[in-house]
Amino acid sequence: MVEERRDSYRFDIQKGEATINHPSTLAMARITNLSVGGGHILVPAGQMDGLGKVPIEFKLGKYPPFQTDVILTRTIQIHDFIHIGTRFSNLTAEKLMILSGFLSDQFLDESRKYPFADSSNPVSIIKKDPDMNCNLFSYHCRFQKTPVYVFDDHSRLPLRLQVRELIKRRNDRHIITNVLDGNAERLVLEKNYLFTFAGTNAAYSFESRIHRIEKSSLSLVFPAYLRQYGFRDSLRVPIEIKEGLEFISEHPRVSDMILRKPVFEVSAQGFSFPFVPEQDLLCPGDNMMNATLTLPDGPIGIKGSIRSIRECSGTLTYGVKILHFSNQEAEMRWKSYVLLATYQRLRMGKRGDAGAYWNILKASDYIGKEVTPTLKTEIKKHFFSQWERHAENPRINQNLIYYKGEKAVGTFSMNLLYPKTGIGHHMSVDRCVRKSFFEIGRELFSGLQYVFRHLVTTEFYISYFYADKTFNNLMFRGFFNEYTLKENYVYDRYHLYKCLLDSEKIHSHGLSNNIHVQPASPELLKVLSEYLKMILPKIEFEAFSYQENEITLETFSSECSAKGYERKRRIFFAVDDDDKPLAALIAETGDIGVNTFNLLNCSWIFYLIPIAKQDDTILASLIKQAMQFYMEEGKPEFIFIDYNDIERQRIERLAVQYFTDGMRWLGNREMLPAYLNYVEETLRMINNHFRAH
Repeated sequence: MVEERRDSYRFDIQKGEATINHPSTLAMARITNLSVGGGHILVPAGQMDGLGKVPIEFKLGKYPPFQTDVILTRTIQIHDFIHIGTRFSNLTAEKLMILSGFLSDQFLDESRKYPFADSSNPVSIIKKDPDMNCNLFSYHCRFQKTPVYVFDDHSRLPLRLQVRELIKRRNDRHIITNVLDGNAERLVLEKNYLFTFAGTNAAYSFESRIHRIEKSSLSLVFPAYLRQYGFRDSLRVPIEIKEGLEFISEHPRVSDMILRKPVFEVSAQGFSFPFVPEQDLLCPGDNMMNATLTLPDGPIGIKGSIRSIRECSGTLTYGVKILHFSNQEAEMRWKSYVLLATYQRLRMGKRGDAGAYWNILKASDYIGKEVTPTLKTEIKKHFFSQWERHAENPRINQNLIYYKGEKAVGTFSMNLLYPKTGIGHHMSVDRCVRKSFFEIGRELFSGLQYVFRHLVTTEFYISYFYADKTFNNLMFRGFFNEYTLKENYVYDRYHLYKCLLDSEKIHSHGLSNNIHVQPASPELLKVLSEYLKMILPKIEFEAFSYQENEITLETFSSECSAKGYERKRRIFFAVDDDDKPLAALIAETGDIGVNTFNLLNCSWIFYLIPIAKQDDTILASLIKQAMQFYMEEGKPEFIFIDYNDIERQRIERLAVQYFTDGMRWLGNREMLPAYLNYVEETLRMINNHFRAH
């Protein structure tokens, strides 16, 4: 199947599926592919004398024949045949009805083919953990009753299976299935087949051998791995007709015909509606260039294209991808509508919600455990001030609040950290609803991924969290064990220290005469940027804006300042007597109310030569500089992150207090669909397990 410039799809036609009835010139012609606009025919050389308009009768499979004129547009001779391009010239509504039905059938047949039949398939993830894969089978194919489809040589067989049970005997595992439709006796014992089933937001496939065949059931050998593919940008959510969401459009091919359809499902990128081919006269690939969606708060204008067909409870639905919105406001309204339709208990924080948010932080122990006690009052004041300034500034700030009934019980936030990078933080759940923790956590994590993917423009996403906590390991380590595209993320460990500032700490450092700390010069910044480009993953180099022309964040800081949002970076170098750079301290500032854990007032060191890492004088010089810098900036506290695995006692003797070991996840937008699917499936399975017990 190929999408053409004429805004339709053309389908390869197997011999006999569609034929031409023509008495003379095209008697030996064969249709090779067909679209709603025309097609290609193959004619033996010598059968065509020239180009022009030719009347042809088409017979398309089970559909009645129809006659229409075709214009022969171009020819290419290949060996002993001429490949001729044709265009329909007088396709009436009656003829379009036949063509629409035939092409829709072809589209459905294409969609049933195994998706890994060619090399152009989307990214996949391999799941090898047998226990987790057993849980996945149980959740999807037993609890959700998702059918399993069978493929032989990449073609789907007319057979549907339902998993009945999973059996484990010693080292052997088997999948016992019932046959829902079709004849299992056509399968070959001990032969390998491909199987697929639908996941939450993606599809699964696996290869297995038929162990036993009975009339109404099969036994399959449990596979060595599951392959997951086809990750969606956002969940597909059913919409009840009573909500009144409608799709209205001029027909793309029939003048004076208006399509008016109820919307069945929505996602960030599109929607679906029911259709009857012989009535609606639509074909796969049709573009609706002047269409409207009627949202509860008023209509929005869109341009869309039919991209898929699904069989849903006996009804055919067309999937429409939204190509363009009439304006940016329309796009934001649609994506905000889908967010709330998908995560119905989530609300975007607005002005006046700071109190509810702060109370959740307190009720979750976030404030008690992570905020320095002597700074609680000051941080609270800054938190409320920052909230009111930026609560409704989507570029800088997004806050999600989870409601259980009328009570706010969960939070998650995003803030702009660098020009192309946002930070997720403040994931908290009220202690009183911990029994629902996994369900609340699923919606908060998934909702924030939606925000990053669709409501903000950052290319990268970063999050810092405690190392070795069960929930964090589940949410992150489990995913990265399966996700194979290493260039799309950084997942690493660090040691985190806090420093509550006072002048005595700064003066307590005794330093060597042969180590000097100086502000960055253009020459030193170039050295540092080139060094970081050499040692860091590309994604980290770009996300942290370490390019030579961005590394000081000067332009970004000015843009943020104009909006009343503080982001600043200063870089200091430890140099020897010959002005040779030995190490660099990166120190950043932000309003302490943005993140109550103070992650925006954070510093770290890069050692430019290996031996510098062992020199306590260099470390002490840069820590002293950090203290002085943050004191001058009016910050009562700063965070020091050690990525270099320095001995703890070497740092703590500098009046910097160890707090915890943490993990850092930095990812790009491209990995979010796969991560969204992982979050949804993992936490849905766990929540289902707890409900069952």
